[in-house]
Parts: sequence; structure tokens; C-alpha cells
Amino acid sequence: LLNETFLIYNTKQNLPASNCKQIIPITNNLWLLCTSGGACFFDGKNISPFYEQKTENVSCADYNALGNKIALGHYYSTVDVYDCSTKKLLTQVHTDAQILSVKFLQDTALLIGTNKQGLLLYNFKTTETTNFSTQLSLLSIYSMAVDKETVWAGTDKGLFYIKGNE
Repeated sequence: LLNETFLIYNTKQNLPASNCKQIIPITNNLWLLCTSGGACFFDGKNISPFYEQKTENVSCADYNALGNKIALGHYYSTVDVYDCSTKKLLTQVHTDAQILSVKFLQDTALLIGTNKQGLLLYNFKTTETTNFSTQLSLLSIYSMAVDKETVWAGTDKGLFYIKGNE
């Protein structure tokens, strides 16, 4: 057998809840962890609070290195966008849907995957939220990836792609 070492991090080590739903790399030795009890940072050894602010019901997150921002999606229809330099809340995006996934589109927009209401697009400049693609409007968007001009969406009906917002 292989010589393996296991170390469990849970609420006893300051994880906000025992369900770690997503791990987002921030730097080489810092990750953002998402739990139903909130978000926190992990440096490979220690868990620390998310900017000394209480976050709850975090369903997903994304980090934008270009703008040094973190987006936290909440189950209850809100996305919070934070500036990592100032550790302050920049904006709150309110939707009428349960948030399942978020993904920055460079520094200009944020894709928001919802439960049975498709894919939304929040424009940071206009502060407007619109439907990104009518083709996906009734689907649950669990995950997303961006490859140049193509957005890939993992849904409850399979893997979809949108090229150039077609």
C-alpha cells in the first residue's frame, strides 16, 4: 500500500461548515473555500475568516486575478463582489433565482448560473443583469468555463457551449 497521510479540516479547525463545496485558487499558497456556513481562506495549513466579514449560504465563487476581485454566489439569489485589495464589498447583484455558479468574464462582466432559470450576465459598467442566452433559459447551470470566445456550461441537460454570445 502507498504511504498516505490524511488530514481532515472541518469546523473544529475553523471551517465555517463541514461541507466544502468549492475550492478556488487565489495565489500559489492561498485558496478560497466555499461552504454553506460561509467562505474562508486556506493557506494549506490554517483556515482564516473571509475578510472578517460573515458570509452565509455560499454556493459558489470565482476569483478574477485581473481585477483582483472575488465573487461569492449565495443560495438565496444574491452575488457579492469584493475588492481583494481593500477587502470591501464593491457591489451586490440581486437576482430572482437560486445561484449555482459564477464566472468572471475578464473584468467587465460576471456570468451567473442559476437553478432552472438559465445563465445571467451582469455588466459591471451598466450594472444591468440580462439573460445571457435564451437557449439556456430553463436550465440549471452548475458550472462554467470560458475559453477565448466560447462559454461552456455544465447543466442539468448536459454540456452546452455558447460562441460569441450566439
